[in-house]
Amino acid sequence: MENCSKFARNYFELSSYQRRLRHLRCLALRNLCWPGHKGKDLTNLQSYFTLHTDRNVPAFYTSEKIQGSLNPTWQSFDISRYEDNISTRTRFLVVKVWVGIKDKFDLLIDWDVNLMGLVFFADKLQQDTVKYASNSLIFGMFDKYFTAPEVDLAKKPELAGNVMKIDSAAVRNSYRALSVSRIYTVLRATKQTQATVNKYHSKIEDKLLSSQEKSQKLSSREALIMKREQMRSELTWQMSRLQLAKDDLDKQKNISQQKEEEINERFLQLKKKREDLSESKKSYNQTRENFIKEEAQWKIRRKQLISELETYVYPITENKKKDCFICHVKLPDSESFHGCDDTQVAVALGYTAHMVTMMAHILHVPFEISYRT
Repeated sequence: MENCSKFARNYFELSSYQRRLRHLRCLALRNLCWPGHKGKDLTNLQSYFTLHTDRNVPAFYTSEKIQGSLNPTWQSFDISRYEDNISTRTRFLVVKVWVGIKDKFDLLIDWDVNLMGLVFFADKLQQDTVKYASNSLIFGMFDKYFTAPEVDLAKKPELAGNVMKIDSAAVRNSYRALSVSRIYTVLRATKQTQATVNKYHSKIEDKLLSSQEKSQKLSSREALIMKREQMRSELTWQMSRLQLAKDDLDKQKNISQQKEEEINERFLQLKKKREDLSESKKSYNQTRENFIKEEAQWKIRRKQLISELETYVYPITENKKKDCFICHVKLPDSESFHGCDDTQVAVALGYTAHMVTMMAHILHVPFEISYRT
């Protein structure tokens, strides 16, 4: 079997092995060197890249920003998503890598890349034993990784430097014109089928959208009907409550009217009683005034009677010896009864007792001591 084998270059570097933009899957940068970050905090350093089909056109893809890394590996992407705006069959593209801090970014790498000129790097991206040059870009294609070739003008290229052994049965001839024509026919049929599929897909989407819109309208209609029924039941309940409230209001009005009539009647009675009381008060005041006048007259009359009683009826006199006489009859002191006539003393005491009795009767003073004449 070894006799039938031939020497061939790495099949990724064969001129017949096509590398197009549609095969690109990811990008990575190793050993990032930017003069602007020297002496600054590495955690604030950010980097991202943009892909362009030409220098004079805007980027058709912009990666996410990676912060705090000198070996950033950006997320994988699918170029087929942009085939409506760009040609994915091209072998050329422009790669720009931007680095900066916060919102200020500088252009670090600006390469015109020919994908056919890239060389095979490794099957895996993580290589611990490889020492990378400054700002090394690594391209991911075919689940493999490629990088730019190292150019040394002092050395001549060796054609047989990168070879491997393969079985002669695995070597196939290149495509002929008939095969290429058949491939293009299949591609056209595929595109026509894809266009038809897209057409039916759009129709299905339109139907789904219309059915979805119809279902939304039906659901909104049912929701409105349910809301209407709820509002009707709520209205009925509120009307019943309103009727009960009106009945209670009428009842309270009747009670209030009855109480008002009772209060008015009591007010009239009180008013009448007040008028009667006012009349009684006037009569009382008049009677009181009359009584006061009569009492004053009585007092004057009593004084007059007592004065007349003392002056005219039972006159009391006193001589120079300080002896008292009543009706010209001597009334001795209680200590000088000895040697006095008993008849004269009895007459004087009788006059005195009678005068005191008359004075008590005039003054309406109860006389506690009874006497007999």
